[in-house]
Amino acid sequence: MNRFRQSLPFALLSLLLASISLGCGAGSGGPETFPLTGTVTYQNKPVPAGRIDLLPDPSQGNAGPAGYAEIKDGAYDTSRSGRGTVGGAYVAVITGSSSAETPQVLGDEELLSQSQPSSELFRDVRISINLPKEASKQDFQIPVQAAANR
Repeated sequence: MNRFRQSLPFALLSLLLASISLGCGAGSGGPETFPLTGTVTYQNKPVPAGRIDLLPDPSQGNAGPAGYAEIKDGAYDTSRSGRGTVGGAYVAVITGSSSAETPQVLGDEELLSQSQPSSELFRDVRISINLPKEASKQDFQIPVQAAANR
């Protein structure tokens, strides 16, 4: 019994260290995601600000998690401001604006100045893409006619 009492702290410490090391490797418990970077242009110019949402396309068999990134000065990087993808078929939903300013929000209502024109260049432009299961780059050229249909 004395030998058991001497080995108990060692066994508990070993179990604790094993649990910690397994937990660190597991991450968030979800599938492995990969960073995506690229540029977004409209009328052959970098989009000053916006957002890109990367939605898995279930019609093509992709049930992975969604990814997203902020667009700044025509560039985006899911590892800096967002979440990567698992690869496969996605639909990129892109919104762009001419400035990084956002409207002030009071409760559920947005307050926009009557004299200030909307800075939105385009909203919810959808582009189907197929991404590899690795870190990759994907550039987007927003068609003028897609932006005109907003």
